[in-house]
Amino acid sequence: MTTVPQVRLELDEEREIAHKILALEVVVHDLLASIPECAKILGNRRGRVGRTRAAAVDRLEAAVDALDQVQGHRETVIAARTKWHEAQQLRWRLALSATRIAYREARRLAANPVLAEQDLIQEGLIGLLGAAKRYEPNRDTRFATYARWWVRAQMTRAIDLGRVVRLSAGACEQLRNLRKQIRIHETAGVAWTMADVAADVGIETERARRLLGLGAAQSLDEPSEDDSQLFGAQLTDESVPPPDEVCANRQEIERLHTALMTSLPDRLRRIVARRYGIGQEPRTLAEIARGMSLSRERVRQLEHQSLAVLRDACRGDDATAEPV
Repeated sequence: MTTVPQVRLELDEEREIAHKILALEVVVHDLLASIPECAKILGNRRGRVGRTRAAAVDRLEAAVDALDQVQGHRETVIAARTKWHEAQQLRWRLALSATRIAYREARRLAANPVLAEQDLIQEGLIGLLGAAKRYEPNRDTRFATYARWWVRAQMTRAIDLGRVVRLSAGACEQLRNLRKQIRIHETAGVAWTMADVAADVGIETERARRLLGLGAAQSLDEPSEDDSQLFGAQLTDESVPPPDEVCANRQEIERLHTALMTSLPDRLRRIVARRYGIGQEPRTLAEIARGMSLSRERVRQLEHQSLAVLRDACRGDDATAEPV
């Protein structure tokens, strides 16, 4: 497993880096406030959430991204991007100082059936960076302590989003506790039943069985509950024709269209197309006769002749109708 390099920081170093980040953010904010397009983004403070530090950093990041569409202000744009890059580098330094938190939480959640441990570590690094964006140095809290909750929230959110069946927050917590109890029993080498782990978590046995069954893979070749047929056979949609039948019909239609275009003259082709609704609504012999100024019997004879030519053409015979 690839590990991310970590350089641990002391509390004073964490606070010093965090204060530098805050100072750089103030500089970037003042620079972007002089650009109308960015000032509009920075001033968009809606609701209570919009006044938090996290929202302020998000607005600042959005304003920096909007510099790609800004015309002019070249020196200001360069200065803002330079200061923002310095702030990002310091955030990464702060985040990487606590990568042990990502590895620790990934090991705790590795029993989930959705994400592997390496994927959870990647999600944890994203959570660390999010914590670095929101960390306030004036609080008497170590960064690792503050970041742990962001790391765990990012991992559990990724697990829930990757799940086929969405669960509530309470159900997710119960599922995690069930798996934790199962690992404890298996590590101790103690035999357990579903009733045992359900009692440890404090839920009903049937609910524990349903929660543990969510997201479990099932082979299509496994027998059904009554052993009457395979599980995959129950998923067949009888209202839809089989793929091989659809493919065969499509090939027959293509052969018929080719024969229609190459074997019949224009007059017979129009009769067949109108009679059988090829590219249009089907018509009766009487309607075709009126449209072509022919008798109904004559149209019937021409139709019979055309079908005979098409049958020979579809069989591969070299047959072409003479112009009528």
